[in-house]
Amino acid sequence: MQGVIVNALIDYGIYSLFVLIYTLVGAYQNINIWGMRFDWKLYVNGLVKWLALGASVVGATFGAFLLLAQAEAQGIQIVNAQAVAPRVILGVVILASAVMLGKIISKLATTMGVPADELKKLQDQSVNTDADKPLIVNVADLPQPSEDYIKAKLQDETEGGVGQYYSIPTGSYDQLRATVLGNGYDVDNYYGWQCWDGTALLWQQLGRSLVTGNGLAIGCWDLKRDVNKGNDFDLVYDVNSLQRGDVVCMRPNHIGFFDGYDGNYMVILGQNQGGSPTNPAGGSAFNLARISKSAFAGAFRYKKWAQAPAPTPAPARKSNEEIAKEVLRGDWGNGDVRKARLASAGYDYNAIQAIVNGASPAPAPARKSNDEIALEVRRGDWGNGADRKARLEQAGYDYNAIQAIVNKSVPEGGAPAPAFAVGDRVAPLKPVAYNGLPLTQYDQSYTITELNGDRAVLSARGQVWSAVRTSNLKKV
Repeated sequence: MQGVIVNALIDYGIYSLFVLIYTLVGAYQNINIWGMRFDWKLYVNGLVKWLALGASVVGATFGAFLLLAQAEAQGIQIVNAQAVAPRVILGVVILASAVMLGKIISKLATTMGVPADELKKLQDQSVNTDADKPLIVNVADLPQPSEDYIKAKLQDETEGGVGQYYSIPTGSYDQLRATVLGNGYDVDNYYGWQCWDGTALLWQQLGRSLVTGNGLAIGCWDLKRDVNKGNDFDLVYDVNSLQRGDVVCMRPNHIGFFDGYDGNYMVILGQNQGGSPTNPAGGSAFNLARISKSAFAGAFRYKKWAQAPAPTPAPARKSNEEIAKEVLRGDWGNGDVRKARLASAGYDYNAIQAIVNGASPAPAPARKSNDEIALEVRRGDWGNGADRKARLEQAGYDYNAIQAIVNKSVPEGGAPAPAFAVGDRVAPLKPVAYNGLPLTQYDQSYTITELNGDRAVLSARGQVWSAVRTSNLKKV
């Protein structure tokens, strides 16, 4: 048993050696490609897969040994069975190691700058992608441009080149998408259908060139974003606010059109991302691929394709009566401040102020007792003489009964409390308006500037505050 487990661990150790080499090569590439930082999430993800594979190798070997031991215990003779299982496991490990060795060669080719045609031979593989299931692509695993390509691209941007001109519809992103999907374009005549060529098509239709500044697609954003922006594009910095048709730059070195979201992935329409057909000179045709949001560096938004944000619905306009209630609560301030704020909000200050001052009908107050009315009479709320009598009778009160209470309650030798008059300095007993609504009191005392029966208009600092009942006032 111990020997079987040791052999399984040795087999797995051989495979682990290749994984370690691939990790180191990948780290070197991440650090040395423009603008790329070491991707710890990617590294941990690979580490977990590696550990899972190791556990499965050891577990499968141990399980096979137990199965064979059980067969022998039951009297089943399996010739050379003890040697078969370890050989099968070793064969699997050798196959896995061969695949990893191929990935190491591919990664070294990308890092050391092997020409694109040789790189394609090293990475020769068949990729089938259903139209409704776009390929999941790790940008770091895409073929990277060779040194020759980078030099040629820089020379073209410095000295100018002829290139290839294409005419495609750009009335909308969907028009462009329908035209290019499944087709390939080589705008600069260098190394076939590269990702840069695919997006450079749009700039070409505008009579412009998509500039990199360093020969790499990521340079379109890192080095030349303002030049490429010009007057035709806006810059997008938030990966979660992308719109269909935005030209997305991705790290370490990729570019394509944003086609939508798929969970934490961006669906990208682009060239040289595993599409079909391929170009013998390099690259592959437009296809759709899902690429992690974490690769996002920035994006260009073509203004003619930009979608205007949905307009914010205007809030329902309140009636003058509702605003008057708010004014009485003190929500709109006083004086010129109130006037300015109401005007700014589009309301008629004079109409609202008329309601505040009591121009609108107020609810009938609850009927008061004769004693309460007598108290108001003594304060002067109901006038004097024939006027008092007429008003009390009109309001449905018994003038004689009330007057008897008034005469009885006046202290001997005294006189009824004087009536209020315009110009009197008063204070409200309670912050309640004439129509019964609550008020916010800003001053200790007010001046009566208008008096009509029991309705007194109070002002302070030259501005009308509110109309109140004289029964709710005291002189100060």
